[in-house]
Amino acid sequence: MRTSPLGIALALLLSSFVRAQSSYGLPIRLGATSAEVQKVLGKPTETVAPENDEHTGHAGMSNMSVDQWYDSAGIVGTFTGGKLTEIRIFPDTDYPNFVAYAGSIVKDVTLRDIRKTVLEKLGRPTKIDDEPIAEGTNPDTPVINPQQSRYFWSMNGFTLQVTFLSQPKLIRQAGPLVIPKDAIIAVIVSK
Repeated sequence: MRTSPLGIALALLLSSFVRAQSSYGLPIRLGATSAEVQKVLGKPTETVAPENDEHTGHAGMSNMSVDQWYDSAGIVGTFTGGKLTEIRIFPDTDYPNFVAYAGSIVKDVTLRDIRKTVLEKLGRPTKIDDEPIAEGTNPDTPVINPQQSRYFWSMNGFTLQVTFLSQPKLIRQAGPLVIPKDAIIAVIVSK
């Protein structure tokens, strides 16, 4: 059986497309409409439009941002001009019915990963924003309002931001209940 060069080129192109897509683990894509997202995640638990964001752009086109909380999926989507421009994922919230997203986000990164694991999976970040820890502070002592570090990666068509705790977070003294240092507290995928 003879294989044509065009057939080989097409197979390579398709396999690279599949590999590129497989590194993106989220069930929804940036640029999708609210209706497209709802086909995948169902009806949002809550829709929030900021009061001061009712700006009208060129030729009457609305640039209003709307947040849609999908508590059962553990995803918050921000829609601007009718398109999904940001996906936020949190390991926990104060909302009782919010379920943390359990799947892969990008390149097998999950909310259960710690800083070291994320760096092994994603490589060197494009940018790091560290909140400084006050001099003389033990970075391993749990505190109520810990400092954070935001790491940014420029990916193919989007930016990934992962926020880590720079200190353990004290949730409750009794026990004590603590979120460990270097844990992920938020992930944002944006255009």
